[in-house]
Amino acid sequence: MIKKKVLVVDDTEPNRLLLGAILASCGLAVVYAEDTDDAFETFASELPDMVIMDQILPGGLGSDTINRMKKLRSGFVSVITSALTDPSDIQRIVASCGADGFLPRPVSTDDIQRLLTEQKIIP
Repeated sequence: MIKKKVLVVDDTEPNRLLLGAILASCGLAVVYAEDTDDAFETFASELPDMVIMDQILPGGLGSDTINRMKKLRSGFVSVITSALTDPSDIQRIVASCGADGFLPRPVSTDDIQRLLTEQKIIP
């Protein structure tokens, strides 16, 4: 069975590695990027099934990068992650890029597994 692949984009290495470790423990292949340019290049070359992207990144906003990715290819699950807590801010950002979900910071294993199940990335 081919593992589904997730691109994790975060400029903070501990955040990136923690999220990647949780995803890998769920049986997923994980690739990483640190900024918007690297994210777009990795997206184009790796063809992930899911992108989990921090909203504030070197080079721009995660939501803008997801919009750019959607112009290149459709059919992937997109998720914004952030420490934002205001529901109206979260809704605005998710709507601006048509993201499939939002993952609050700090991340928890339960939140990630629920998101993966809801988006049919894992059974």
